[in-house]
Amino acid sequence: MKKDEIFDLIIKAFGVYLLVLAIIALPAMINGVFMLSVSLSSGPIGDTSSLEGGLRQTLQTNYMSASVGAIARFVIYLIVSINFLRSGSWVKKLMKNNSTSEQTID
Repeated sequence: MKKDEIFDLIIKAFGVYLLVLAIIALPAMINGVFMLSVSLSSGPIGDTSSLEGGLRQTLQTNYMSASVGAIARFVIYLIVSINFLRSGSWVKKLMKNNSTSEQTID
């Protein structure tokens, strides 16, 4: 095998790994979307001075941050894995830039 074939194989393997991470992040993303929709449809938080209002506000903030993080993680893993599985063009461009700069140093 040539270096290019081995490099392509490594990129494809990493793409499969990222796809598995996206699949693993799928339940958290679904939960996040569901909790985000329930949180936004529940209306105003209410009196935040009471213990119940403060607890509800804390839970709503926690669900919001967890939801946004899960959705972002899923989308990023999915986009990068698709790129790696199709062509890996981002990595190849970076490697070409690094290899040409190394050749000019020598």
